[in-house]
Amino acid sequence: MTLRTTTLSGYSCFEREHSFLSSFLTGPLTMPGTIPRDEIHWFPMYVSYRRELTVKQALDDKHIENYIPMKLVLEHKDKQIVRSMEPVIHNLIFVYSCINTLSHLKMFCPDCAPLQYMTFKARTLEQSSTIITVEEARMRQFMKAMDVLDEKNRRTLVPYDDAIFGNEGRRIKFIRGDFEGIEGTIKRINKNRSLIIALKHVGVLVITIDHATDIEFLD
Repeated sequence: MTLRTTTLSGYSCFEREHSFLSSFLTGPLTMPGTIPRDEIHWFPMYVSYRRELTVKQALDDKHIENYIPMKLVLEHKDKQIVRSMEPVIHNLIFVYSCINTLSHLKMFCPDCAPLQYMTFKARTLEQSSTIITVEEARMRQFMKAMDVLDEKNRRTLVPYDDAIFGNEGRRIKFIRGDFEGIEGTIKRINKNRSLIIALKHVGVLVITIDHATDIEFLD
């Protein structure tokens, strides 16, 4: 049993929603590529019809590590401000597992049936599409940065683009403040110095640097 995969044409095809990414482009279906079936990776995966929280609960119940980036939402109800959390990107979940386990879940867990791999579409006919995975160290930094309660809106998740991902500056780390301990590369975006954590072909997390004294250079 193999999982269906969603193909992206060279970069993440999301629509913007409240300065964040919202939904994936569904595209041609391909079969999983050359990743060993028993090798554990972080897989960004597509879930149709905004069922990502249902899938997350099913994975949690089976003790399979997973992650959905969440954001704080403020609503005014009865003259009060109500806080809630909702996915930054609907239809997306990151799963830390292997192809064998995911195939088993697809077959025997109804709530996991919607899972589809994300693949990077080859630019030439001679090349095959590739399942997208995220390096564990980069994924851990991404999760750490996303889990900071950022009420000042210094953090933005934008579509992956070679212009953003390429030509990064020196590696830096926040040494104080809400994002203390988070590492990435420095780049000027919209005239602001920012720390970026790029998940190749998925998205780029951009954190605005308020004060130069908040960071140190690692190289």
